[in-house]
Amino acid sequence: MLDPGLLSGLSLDIAARTVTISAVAAEDKVYDGTRTASLAITWAGIVGGDDAAFGYDARFADKNVGIGKPVTVADGIGLNGADAGNYVVALDPALLGGLSADISAKTLSVADVLALGKTYDGSLSAELAFVTDDIVDGDNVAFDYEALFSDKNAGMGKAIGVTGGAVALAGADAGNYALSLDAALLLGLGADIGRRTLTVTGVAAADKTYDGTRNVALDFTAADILAGDSVGFDYAALAADRNAGTGKAVAVTGVSLSGEDAGNYDLALAGSLLGGLTVDVAAKALTVVVDDRSRPRFLPNPAFTYHLVGLAEGDDAAVVSGVTFLTAATDASPVGQYAIAASGGSAPNYVLAYTPGTLTVTGHLIPPYDQDRIVHVPGSLGGGDGFGGLVSITPTPTLHTLAGYADGSAAGDAALDGRGPFCSDPGNRGRGRRLFPHLQLNMSGRTLYCLGSPSRFAQ
Repeated sequence: MLDPGLLSGLSLDIAARTVTISAVAAEDKVYDGTRTASLAITWAGIVGGDDAAFGYDARFADKNVGIGKPVTVADGIGLNGADAGNYVVALDPALLGGLSADISAKTLSVADVLALGKTYDGSLSAELAFVTDDIVDGDNVAFDYEALFSDKNAGMGKAIGVTGGAVALAGADAGNYALSLDAALLLGLGADIGRRTLTVTGVAAADKTYDGTRNVALDFTAADILAGDSVGFDYAALAADRNAGTGKAVAVTGVSLSGEDAGNYDLALAGSLLGGLTVDVAAKALTVVVDDRSRPRFLPNPAFTYHLVGLAEGDDAAVVSGVTFLTAATDASPVGQYAIAASGGSAPNYVLAYTPGTLTVTGHLIPPYDQDRIVHVPGSLGGGDGFGGLVSITPTPTLHTLAGYADGSAAGDAALDGRGPFCSDPGNRGRGRRLFPHLQLNMSGRTLYCLGSPSRFAQ
């Protein structure tokens, strides 16, 4: 008979079962953005139904796609799970050396392509959006393409084409993906180009010189016009009146954009910027140019005249008044040229400047005989007009008409009457002018005889 006491207090040791690993291989994988590697382990010794699995830290050298990429296992291979404590792993470390595997590219499938609208930027470039869920979070992957609008101008539903129908991947991680894109998704694309807002931040009236009009030029300050675009401002800006002056009020109406590219912009202009504008209108330079004149010696100076250079639109010579003339030439001045100066004029809206003219005193009214060869012929005049004819001459010379010297008679002098050329009597101007036709010459003695007062004769 068994003593029951012998069955109490008994104990037993259960030794851990050995799990033997006979082979280890690194498994290929599709790119997933990590260095994590999986191992294929050949083993024996785990009881069926036990919760025990191999645990390890196996890593590729880097995360990128490649063939035969080295894999390292840190701290060997162990067991995890509720029953892992019942086992010990028998592993030859040499099995973990020289492991490698491939990382293949991940397929990046594009489900749709969308054309994105933009604000006018002066270019044809268009932006596309590619719909996909296949890019690993944090990866630097973009789409490389050239998409162009049909033209650069603002408009709705503008056609977009992809150059060459070519789309590729770009970015630091692009090489880890293989693009899958149906070319039909790139057809029939279109989007809007919205107008660019052109904001005016300042308006100033540009000072000007009097031009006969009320028109005023404005300067607009805006930073939104793209380089190379042809955009200007249309407007009507009028000073309070057309005259020169300072601080003249300017009224502005109808501001709009003009130019070849104006349709690509929306004007934003606060009305307050157009209020309180003033302009200074400077007087215009106007030159009084004295006209050149001429006269024979011993005749009075002619009436002097001038013309104007620099009149503004709508003005005429009547705007100038009070011009006076001065010349050093007198009736007796020698043959030569004399300045005709002008001064004293005035004209509203103008600053006058003067350009002098030239008075030319011309040559002889009779041939240049020496004074001692000019002889007064004593005689008398008949007729109520003071020159009825040659009545008597003492002594009686042989008289011939002196031809060829009558062309110098001035306008207003007595016309030639066929009795010969003239001599001048400046000492008795009124009478001398009436004696012009009465010059005769004694050809034999080369002495000039004149009927009239023996004062001076033109030489």
